[in-house]
This record gives sequence, C-alpha cells and structure tokens, in this order.
Amino acid sequence: MRILIVGSGDIGAAIALKFHTQGHYVVALRRSKHTQTNGLSYIQSDISDDKSIENLDTEYDFVLFIASVDSSKEEAYISLYRRGLNNLLKLFKQNNSQASFVFVSSTAVYGQSSGEYVDENTPTVVNSFRSQILLEAENSILSHNNLSLVVRFSGIYGRGDKYMIEKITKKQAFQYTPIHYTNRIHRDDCIGIICFFIEKKKFNELVYRIYNATQDNAISFYDYALIIAKENDLIEPVKEIVDLKEVAQGKRISNKRVRELGYKFQHNFS
Repeated sequence: MRILIVGSGDIGAAIALKFHTQGHYVVALRRSKHTQTNGLSYIQSDISDDKSIENLDTEYDFVLFIASVDSSKEEAYISLYRRGLNNLLKLFKQNNSQASFVFVSSTAVYGQSSGEYVDENTPTVVNSFRSQILLEAENSILSHNNLSLVVRFSGIYGRGDKYMIEKITKKQAFQYTPIHYTNRIHRDDCIGIICFFIEKKKFNELVYRIYNATQDNAISFYDYALIIAKENDLIEPVKEIVDLKEVAQGKRISNKRVRELGYKFQHNFS
C-alpha cells in the first residue's frame, strides 16, 4: 500500500513505522523538522498554507489525517481543521486522487454531560468551538468521497499523563460524588486500531463510516486519577463532593461497533 500520514507525532510516527516495517510505502508529513527518520520518508510542510503542499504527491491508497493543533486556541483549530484540511482535500480532488482518507476526530463531538450512554447513532451536541470545528472537518472528510472514514478517539493516555500527574501532585480535587465519567483509550490501542481500520478498508470489510475508538467501559474521573497516582507512586488524589442539583457527569461511550469488527483492545480498566 501507499500511505500518506499527515501529522507524525507520537502516534502518527509509530503508525508510519509499523506500516513501513511491513513493507508498505509510507510518507509522513509534519509541520516541524524531524531529526530521526528511522528509514521513513518525511516531508516538512504546513498544510494551512496551500503553497506549501502544491507539489505534494497525491498518488496514495490511504491518507491518515492524525495531525493535532499546536495550541488550545480557536485560531489553531481553524488553521488546521478548516484551512489545512480543506487545502489537502482540494489538492487531492484536483488531481482526481482516489485515496481513502482516515480522519482521526474526537469523542468531544458528543457534548452530552449527564452520564448518558452514547454511540455513533447518538446526535452530536456542539458545546464548544472545538466540537463545532471538528464536526465541520468530519463532514468535509465524509463528503470528499465515499471511501473516507472518521475515527473518534476518546481521551488518550499512556504518553506520560503529565496533566494528570501535575493535578494530583498539586492536590487539586477530582469530582468524586456524583460520579463524573471519563472515556479513555491507551496510545497503544490508538496505533493498533488505526492499523486495524486501514487493513479492513483495504479488503472492504468496513460497514460504517464513523467509529468510536474507546475502551470497553467509562470509569469515574476520580478512579482514573487514582490509577495514574498508583502507577506513578503519587499521593492519593483529593476527593471533591459536589453539592449541586445540576453538575457535569460526562458520558459513557460505546465501542460496540468496533468490537463487532473484531478489534481486541490491548488495554482496559478492570
């Protein structure tokens, strides 16, 4: 297969290397310079600048879009998921490329926050500029051609979890009562599931065009903090009891669709 990976950070680079070692032709595109190539072909380019990619080869079987924003500001989301993605799609369409796009989105597009169960058929709820822009990007991908696919990752862990470690160390409180649910996926499963999807697409074995990628069960945010604390020999997280009639409780996301395809998660919370 010929595969272009747009965004080669921790997960994108690992996917690129995995397919490369299997003998596939892989090109990885990233904004910043990459010093360790591991035998891979890297292109330094900023897709938000259409001139930066005007000479990009579009003869690929698959394009994995796994780029991430470089800040949490709205402009960063607009630059990547509106200008950047649209520049890329426009180029591939102009060149009549039949590449299948696999777009990594986020379960943040489900804005439900009362502990509801949600799956791919649940209506999305826009509650931030982030979810709005991601949904626009998903629609751009799905309307590009009928070969493209959206994979919604839940919260990724297993990459150091610096944010959680800092919160625990600073003795910041985690909502204990009522339960605030969090949905997680380990970075190893992020890699595994994308490779799984591309292989399935290769053999036309995918039934749907949108899939949730998350572990079997949501857990309480406090329990997740407790797991991180134990793994890093930290103090027990501080519990917060919230005495409010209406308080955010998160959501519980189903992975039934990807389970039915046969994917087996490497990591799950017991």
